[in-house]
Amino acid sequence: MFDFGSFNVIFTVVMIFSLLIFVFVFAMILSSKLRSKMMKHQIKATKYMMEDSKEELSDIAAVSSNIAIKSRKKVLDENEELLTEMATRNASINKEGVEITARAIKKGLSKQVVHCKYCGKEIDDDSVFCKFCGKNLN
Repeated sequence: MFDFGSFNVIFTVVMIFSLLIFVFVFAMILSSKLRSKMMKHQIKATKYMMEDSKEELSDIAAVSSNIAIKSRKKVLDENEELLTEMATRNASINKEGVEITARAIKKGLSKQVVHCKYCGKEIDDDSVFCKFCGKNLN
């Protein structure tokens, strides 16, 4: 059956605990000295937590940067031939563009022709818009 003796003990402990909490809260409301002590402890705890967090963030940043560097190196190592081929093709395309522009400039200097300043193609000297790329020449 139910033991009322143990119930009384539990009830008494809960009541004492509740009374202590009430007294503490009431003391916090009335005593500025107690509030300042509690705030001091909270600030100190927050300061230590922030210092620990700074160290952990620094460690995470170092590990992340190492992972990023290793990943980039791995991608470059695995795709070196492809990247070399792409760089060569880009250089070739740029070279052809420079040659076309140089020929257009040379041709333009030798006779009175007008070239579009955007695409380099020969246009009429009274044109306002390029008939090839459509850009405004003024």
